[in-house]
Amino acid sequence: GSVPSSHHNTVRKLQLLNLRFYKVVIGKIFKGLLYKLNAMYFNFESFHIISF
Repeated sequence: GSVPSSHHNTVRKLQLLNLRFYKVVIGKIFKGLLYKLNAMYFNFESFHIISF
């Protein structure tokens, strides 16, 4: 039974690595979207100030 348990541990480690990887990727995408939204908002604000 030692082989299945070691295989199970490897799978668990891979799952944890995948979870961490996805968290990082999602975090980067989320930050990128927030950055774009902030840029759009500031552009709109400056355009608003200029136009009026």
